[in-house]
Amino acid sequence: MRVTLENLSKHFGNVKAVNNISLEVRDGEFVAMLGPSGCGKTTTLLLISGIYKPSGGYIKFGGKVVNHIPPRDRNVGMVFQSYALYPHMTVFQNIAFPLMLQRKPRDVIRRKVVDVATTMQIEGLLDRKPAQLSGGQQQRVALARALIKEPELLLFDEPLSNLDAKLRLQMRSEIKHLQKELGITSIYVTHDQVEAMTMADRVAVFNLGVLQAFSVPEELYNHPRTKFVASFIGSPPMNFIDTELQRHDGDIHLVHPQFSLVLPKERAARLDEQRVGGKVIMGIRPEHMHIVTPEEGDLKAELFIVEPLGREDLVDLMLGDQKLQVLAPAPFSGTHGEVFGVKVEREHLHLFDPKTEISLI
Repeated sequence: MRVTLENLSKHFGNVKAVNNISLEVRDGEFVAMLGPSGCGKTTTLLLISGIYKPSGGYIKFGGKVVNHIPPRDRNVGMVFQSYALYPHMTVFQNIAFPLMLQRKPRDVIRRKVVDVATTMQIEGLLDRKPAQLSGGQQQRVALARALIKEPELLLFDEPLSNLDAKLRLQMRSEIKHLQKELGITSIYVTHDQVEAMTMADRVAVFNLGVLQAFSVPEELYNHPRTKFVASFIGSPPMNFIDTELQRHDGDIHLVHPQFSLVLPKERAARLDEQRVGGKVIMGIRPEHMHIVTPEEGDLKAELFIVEPLGREDLVDLMLGDQKLQVLAPAPFSGTHGEVFGVKVEREHLHLFDPKTEISLI
């Protein structure tokens, strides 16, 4: 089912939780809504489900406006962060509950419960109560309950937040595989950019109730439209340095009190000529820099601390009073205050307007 949001807004008094959002989720697509707490992603999900009524704009399912259709009539399955299982019911009863409300025949209910439980690999748990299940098993029950209605749209509200790291990784791949197998249009809310990037066909990035970007993960990572998107997509996050654009000998330089970098011609060609002589924010990801000797580097910085990550180390350097993070092969050794050179992959430089924070290239 195709889901369209047109100028959708939700206000709580003077607070604009969702502010004039427009996007379209294609039929069978898996879309993630990503952003920090309070950015409006869950509110948008609840608007789509019908739990909240919009303050303005339209929600369309397959081209039909559903603003005033109650949740029970929208043919939507929802999986919550808290699982929302009934503790006094067995797994069988929890999964069957939506069909019991529809007064389906008992033999139909039993057949469908067994089928969906088998799909979710919990057919041996049907007689247990939720308290007797692990977090991963409870999540599977919640998903089975959502699927048994054969919904046209699946909504996920941070469903993996309560699981440990290993189980989250497992459930991440299982949910993605199941969605592709069933072909159900799905919208997945998360604050975890790794979840969004690895699971979704496209990612909608939210901040302060505003849709910042909506694109495929690769585009958001390689060509972020705003500084916020650049900072939120990618782990560790992008480094930002205040610089000035200057022209010397026909080249455009990024000038900082401690370094000067020639901007690649391909990047320079995208700049408005009027920007030369003005201030810009330079962005560079930790994986696009390399620690070398002071003589070989594009800039010099002092070692602050090394954070081991396993196969690589995150090296925190100080460029004057500003911290700079660089990924280096493990093990990295150095002493606090030692001066290193940093080589910058200039073809991966990003430039942002200091006032609007919109990308200049």
